Amino acid sequence: MNHIGRLNVRTKRRIRKNNVEAALEDAVYIQESVMVMDAAVSVAVHYHIHLARARHAVIGVSAEDTAVRKLPEASTALLLVERFLYTEALARVRAAVDKPIASLFDLPKGKDSKTKTEILFIERCLALLKPGGKLGIVLPEGIFNNPSLAYVREFCENRAFIRAVVSLPQETFISSGASVKASLLFMQKFSEKEQADFDTKQHKANREVRAKYADAIAGETLKLETAIADAMKAQDTEKRKGLQRELAEYQKRMADTIASETRALLKERFPYPVFLYEAERVGITATGDTDQNELFPNVNQPPGDGKTCLELYHEFRRNPKAFFIREAGR
Repeated sequence: MNHIGRLNVRTKRRIRKNNVEAALEDAVYIQESVMVMDAAVSVAVHYHIHLARARHAVIGVSAEDTAVRKLPEASTALLLVERFLYTEALARVRAAVDKPIASLFDLPKGKDSKTKTEILFIERCLALLKPGGKLGIVLPEGIFNNPSLAYVREFCENRAFIRAVVSLPQETFISSGASVKASLLFMQKFSEKEQADFDTKQHKANREVRAKYADAIAGETLKLETAIADAMKAQDTEKRKGLQRELAEYQKRMADTIASETRALLKERFPYPVFLYEAERVGITATGDTDQNELFPNVNQPPGDGKTCLELYHEFRRNPKAFFIREAGR
């Protein structure tokens, strides 16, 4: 896992004209540990990494080349995919000359800030998925519950269905030197129709919430701006600065309120169930020994008649209402 530390250190490095391809290697390096549960997409992920390591493999290749014509149809298509992926990625890196590598991604809050590798994993995985494509990825549990990472969760919700979250035991990766509690996240990227529906409902919800607060915001803003102007005329610097801070805090507070209420309204209008599972036995102990595994049907399942996580997930997908907790008295 050395590449993870490497990426964390180098995301702030700026891309220079004489090291564009080295920067490209860094930019796609994160894909090496990604598992995409879609055959077509997993090919794209694999070859995108391959191209970063052996760029000469596809430069100049075209469907008319003799070597390509001699290959089976599937191989020809694969070479064309390779060429497209590499040239598209290289163009993005060249356009970012003199900018930090993090500028190639949307999720980093600041282009010069240090970004957690797993956050870049998520963005790149979703970008590589075709519409309707499925993704499974292991993530630190902080991604799911850390308030400061809410923007990452919303980034995912804006692009894909959250199909399932399977929480793993604390000791799952201890034998590999990682003590952070992790979870499995499964997503399915929106189809073009679903994305359009989501975007329409999101924009409508945002307009409604903004309209709800428009008069109040306009009134309070005018009041504070007038007070600031009066303080400037009176050359009262301390009062002016205090009022400017108050205005900035008010604007941020209202922006947060609008965003929060928009998200809540959107979830009402674009609802779907999410499968949640807390696993206790996942096939490995803290010392790395084989253990019972409740994740999927196997010869080493825990004793009893309990169903595995995978079997429960399939039941949930068929009839999610059967898993809902009934309200008291109903």
